[in-house]
Amino acid sequence: MLEVEKHGTILDGVAANAAESLRTAVVPVRHDSDITFTIALTWGAATALNAALYKSVDGGVTYARVHSVSISSGTGTMSEYTVTETVTGNDDMAVDLACKACTHVKIIVSATGGGAADLLTVKAGSAQWS
Repeated sequence: MLEVEKHGTILDGVAANAAESLRTAVVPVRHDSDITFTIALTWGAATALNAALYKSVDGGVTYARVHSVSISSGTGTMSEYTVTETVTGNDDMAVDLACKACTHVKIIVSATGGGAADLLTVKAGSAQWS
């Protein structure tokens, strides 16, 4: 469990071609808070760094994909919230997630075109965690 005002490593040096279960981290949330995930890539050959986010409101039993809404001409369009950043070397990406009324969050990271030499590290932090 992460401590208040602390950052913790939740995935450490996982190969981009590892099984999805090894590239997935689940974090319990104790209070309504904003969480910042910092995803670091030690580059080998990947062309993009990716993160997909999920929330649970039932103690981590079920997860729903986090969505985003874009509005154009007064019409909202909902889509799955996946963050992607093009890379050509070692890179970092920060993703913020508001966690109102959720009990757990899950992040799945990957690297497009990545292999065993592309290593993913994820840190999570929030001033509200206990």
